Amino acid sequence: MNLLKMHFPRRYKIEIEHLDIAPLIDVVFLLLIFFMLTSKFVVASGIKVHLPESRSKEAIKQRGLTITIDKKGDIYLGDRKGKVDFSELGQALSFLSPRGEAGSKGNKSVIIYADRQTALERVIEVWDICRESGIKEIGISAIPSD
Repeated sequence: MNLLKMHFPRRYKIEIEHLDIAPLIDVVFLLLIFFMLTSKFVVASGIKVHLPESRSKEAIKQRGLTITIDKKGDIYLGDRKGKVDFSELGQALSFLSPRGEAGSKGNKSVIIYADRQTALERVIEVWDICRESGIKEIGISAIPSD
């Protein structure tokens, strides 16, 4: 008797008609609703600054340290929570500048975010402190106008 020619009856019949994706769609919609609701509670931290508009469309990649000046003229350094005065700003910038070799962290550029109602004198004072600290690359952020 040849085993290759023997026919064994199947005990189970396998039928694939269709795949029901309704439960999968329900799970995807529930995840979508969950992430939409939880993302509403994320509050962007920072200082409210209305940047001036500019016609030039040159984009600068943000590197280095950020200095924010609000419309009252208060200065905020990077991610620090409170205001800083000129002496604190000068000390922090000299620590991060190329002159302070021991504390140099490679931040040789500064971007100034100044409110459009800030006095130009305040922006120039901050610019001068950056230059005195040895920082060569200083940028002022603006919104491109249409």
